[in-house]
Amino acid sequence: MSKEVLATFLKNSQDFIELAQKMSAADYGKSANPGEWPAGYVIHHMADADSQFAVRYLNILTVDQPGLVPFDEELYEHGAKYAQRNPAVSLAKLIAATDYLRDLFGSISDEDWNRTGNHPEAGIVTLTDILHTAAGHIGEHANQVKGILNA
Repeated sequence: MSKEVLATFLKNSQDFIELAQKMSAADYGKSANPGEWPAGYVIHHMADADSQFAVRYLNILTVDQPGLVPFDEELYEHGAKYAQRNPAVSLAKLIAATDYLRDLFGSISDEDWNRTGNHPEAGIVTLTDILHTAAGHIGEHANQVKGILNA
């Protein structure tokens, strides 16, 4: 099961990266639908969310049942200065992080996938559960970027 989740995560990550790489600087300001973040913000969001998920993965792998910190993605737009940042830099971070996670997850044991953390909203979750959430998250945003490119 965890290998299937990892394969889905890596596929969705690669899909997002490939779609984002097709964007021009002009595309960064486009949204798929009114009221949604523009493409550049979505790229920043994925780089920032990936960082949050990575902390969770590492804590689960290294600490016995750590507390997992939730994050409010809506606060990141202003607090993390999405309007002032370069989407190409965030995309480069996401590419490197995906390679890092492929390497990290390729080296862990079957037992490691069942290690747990305690999320204040979701309760006790396994590493597999967290990666499953991340896989769905990046898959949803890949579809959003696809919509922007097709708009």
